[in-house]
Amino acid sequence: MAEFDSEDASKKMFGPLSFEESNFEKYSPSLTQECLLCNSKFVLKSETDCFLKHIFEVHNLVVEDFQSIERLDKYISYWKSRFEVSALENIIPSVKIEGTNQYYFILSILLAEDKQIRHKIRLDCALEQQEFERTIADFKRCCLFCKLQFEGKYAEYVKHLSVQHNLQLGKPENLVYISKFLNVIEDKLTSLKCIYCEKTFTDRNVLKEHMRKKLHKRINPANHLYDQFYIINYLEADRNWQHLQKEDDILPITLDNDSDHEWSDWNEKDQEIVCLFCDYKDLSLSNICDHLKGKHTFDFQDILKTMDFYQKVKLVNYIRRQMHICHCIKCDHSFDLKETLTEHLKDEKHYAIPETKVFDQPEYYFPTYENDTLLYYLEEINETELISSFTMVKIRINTRTSRIVALCSIANFINAADRVIMPITIVPMTDLYKWSLHWQGWILSAFAFGYFTSQLLGSFSANRLGAKNVLFVSVLVWSVATFVTPMLAESIPMLVTCRIVLGFAEGLGLPTIFHLFANTVPVEERSRAFSYLLASGSVGQTVASVLCPHLEWQACFYWFGSFGFIWLLLWCVFYPGNEGNMDDSIPLQMPKVVSRSIRFTDLICNKPLWAIYIAHFAMNWSSYIIMQWLPTYLARSLGANAKSISLTAVPYVVNSLVGIVAGHVADSLLMDNWSVLSVRRLMTSIGLIGPGLFLAFFGVVDNLLAAVILVSISMGLCSCNSAGHLSNHVDIAPNHAGTTFAISNTIATIPGILCGPITAELVTAASGKWFPVFLVAALVNFVGAFAYFTHSIATQVL
Repeated sequence: MAEFDSEDASKKMFGPLSFEESNFEKYSPSLTQECLLCNSKFVLKSETDCFLKHIFEVHNLVVEDFQSIERLDKYISYWKSRFEVSALENIIPSVKIEGTNQYYFILSILLAEDKQIRHKIRLDCALEQQEFERTIADFKRCCLFCKLQFEGKYAEYVKHLSVQHNLQLGKPENLVYISKFLNVIEDKLTSLKCIYCEKTFTDRNVLKEHMRKKLHKRINPANHLYDQFYIINYLEADRNWQHLQKEDDILPITLDNDSDHEWSDWNEKDQEIVCLFCDYKDLSLSNICDHLKGKHTFDFQDILKTMDFYQKVKLVNYIRRQMHICHCIKCDHSFDLKETLTEHLKDEKHYAIPETKVFDQPEYYFPTYENDTLLYYLEEINETELISSFTMVKIRINTRTSRIVALCSIANFINAADRVIMPITIVPMTDLYKWSLHWQGWILSAFAFGYFTSQLLGSFSANRLGAKNVLFVSVLVWSVATFVTPMLAESIPMLVTCRIVLGFAEGLGLPTIFHLFANTVPVEERSRAFSYLLASGSVGQTVASVLCPHLEWQACFYWFGSFGFIWLLLWCVFYPGNEGNMDDSIPLQMPKVVSRSIRFTDLICNKPLWAIYIAHFAMNWSSYIIMQWLPTYLARSLGANAKSISLTAVPYVVNSLVGIVAGHVADSLLMDNWSVLSVRRLMTSIGLIGPGLFLAFFGVVDNLLAAVILVSISMGLCSCNSAGHLSNHVDIAPNHAGTTFAISNTIATIPGILCGPITAELVTAASGKWFPVFLVAALVNFVGAFAYFTHSIATQVL
């Protein structure tokens, strides 16, 4: 390698260099501006003081508080046009200086016209800036909290801060000068200062914990520094931005994602990464690597694979130094122009690193450019997946959450399977014990009596005794009740009692699981978590529907009761302990206000909650009709034999598959900047109106295959509710989701109690016709969809 010519003055380097920073917002005044009373010209950007001195000494005119004028050039142009029409003394009152004959004219806000034009200019500038921020689609900035390299619209960035990091700035359409706003916040965070209370802390972890526990991830309404960033202050001079801080103006409070990885790489500055060989810049590391590989055939990621961190730093600084002094990085040949060097690198295929000993020297520890952002990312290359600037967030379910979701889903699988065994086996049991249709109805509905009574108990016991313990006991009890059912079948009172106990134990399950999910599953993963949970229930119903017609009816209860005992062992072995700072009693959901004791009336006298309750009631009405009576209907009305009864599994298969897809679609819509409320309403509408229509059609067909297809579509669409109103509990009552779901499920269990006797009565009154049963179910669904769509919200109320 040739020696560096230290005498070449053109190539000397005195300390680190700096890349030229991009400037995205330029609202500088005009280059020159005529005086408002004569033809003298001034460069306002650099000669403001000369201009003010000129109008004072030559024209006896004073502009009061000129620093607050948004665009001085527009202000001057306005008054110049006014003074061309009317004399100065006819517009502005004069003030005589005591002891002299000098009269001075003062332009101030005491003059109504002056106040009006200042306000108009300020408003015009704000609206111009806001329109710019709304339309520009290539805004680039690093996230204030995580490693995300964002590119897109300002509104999407603000929503990312709200949804992913719970930083509440307000609706994007109410903000202006957003870049400056973000800079203010970033400066405070970089200075280890709380953005709400302004306290300074010793390190980032202490600051992070303070903002989380004190709910200080928001803007202080009393801090007037932030007035300039809310458009309301430009529209109405007497209103302050905190007037907008109402519930409907705050983006939904979501998960306070305070894991260490989000803060450990807090970006100090919003800077672009510069290509090693040309002037190309980008905020995304992945785009820079793609550019190096595609444009310069320099596979940066592959080259760094075998290097340690310090070698990576030295290599980058070496290449920067060589390119600055116009030396080839491979052969060290020198060139006069950078263009010539670039041609050489391309023609000689010298976009390659030299021997390690060339750049692995102590002198290259020090950065060639002091603001070289690429150096900040060297640890990430080849260690973690590069994050695309076009992807807002990669959703990851951590190991702990995965285990909880999986174990709870298996529990719900057994729960759902145990409850559909009786509706299937009741056909051979009726043949054996000669039960009437009304007795069948009461046996089937007995489950719902027990289920009804335990919902609230499940929620409160989960809070007091721990969700882990309550779920263990509930699975134990319902497994025992399932296992002993054949032994009690000869006595209807004993059988009904056993069914009530089964319902009571299963009623503890879902509220407890909702309590777990509200405290362990991040908001951006909840739609999928609930979808997997409810889909597992459908799988359980499917498996039971397939297996039970082919087994002796007694064996059905023994097998599925045993599955519950096996689950108890899995729960004890695989349930995750309190890893890290996670604890079932500490909600991950960051509430708007400090959690307070709530009264029972708060849970009952609440329209948004009643929207959920009614939707849940409607969904369960048709679900209980299908679950309790589908095997009987197919056998008695459509002539299905024991083998054909297995077709009752098809609706549950479709329900499972559509449920999982619906959860992923809902989360995708949220990532595409749909509001949480829009997603919840869409999924609930599909989940209620669709099943209602197909259930009505199902009631009029007399072909077994057509009937199975229609009821399968109905059940499939019904599963969309898992990403709709069923997920809405943790949106509006994150700290009380178990309780609200318990109330909802209690109300929604009423159809389970009523469907048995009412169906028997309707079929008997209609001379064996089942259409009135399905028509009533469809109407109930339509009413539920309307109630939810008109009264639902997705912001926290409890």
